[in-house]
Amino acid sequence: MTFTDASIYDPHIIEISRFRKNFYQFFSRVYSEEADLALLADAKKILQILDDLPELSGPEGNADLHEGARKLEAFFKRNPIENLIVDDLAIEYAGLFLGVGCKNTVHLCESSYGRQNNFLFQDSYFTVKDLFEKTGFQRGERFAEPDDHLSLELAFMAELCTCLMDPDNIKKDPLKYLAIQRRFISEHLQNWVPAFSQKLREVAPSSLYTACSKLLKGYLQTDSSLINIQTEDYHQKSVDKMPESA
Repeated sequence: MTFTDASIYDPHIIEISRFRKNFYQFFSRVYSEEADLALLADAKKILQILDDLPELSGPEGNADLHEGARKLEAFFKRNPIENLIVDDLAIEYAGLFLGVGCKNTVHLCESSYGRQNNFLFQDSYFTVKDLFEKTGFQRGERFAEPDDHLSLELAFMAELCTCLMDPDNIKKDPLKYLAIQRRFISEHLQNWVPAFSQKLREVAPSSLYTACSKLLKGYLQTDSSLINIQTEDYHQKSVDKMPESA
């Protein structure tokens, strides 16, 4: 579907894409490497955003978002930013995800949650790698992890949100990017993030990374709804621009 009218570049729809991109970038950063003070400041901002949207994270909203937000709040109450030692968070990251001095490693790659638990480079790896190549997603040379690493999958979703903020892409076919995102959530992220979150909860129930995983699980549900809203908005705009029958 091609849109030729400039009015298709709707600020409201673009703002939804920006909102979604910010969340995916935050979650991608959480699991890409050890936490630093900048990430902790971003986590506080995410909490503020959720507090301002009680329909999403309140007791009557998304249960996982609500629980994740409360866990993150509890983390900061126990560990005020001014007292946090970033090196401790680095040690925790290394223990949880890199297996340094910890027997209960929590894997960050989708393949590890496939038919053969804890094995890398299963079918999902090749499927994700192929999708990255077909869509032209540039993963960056600095990050050496497999393509189905959680941080990369979330960065991919953020990049698609960026595409949905570009006027040229919007005029060509915004629904293409939304369709890719919808399928990627249902066929990949939602297939393994719940198990990942549960494993973290068992190993480190009070961790920053556990709280963020619960937030992520809930956000994926919310984002599916936002994708549907954007899709319906673009469908409606296409109908509004159709010439009336003579």
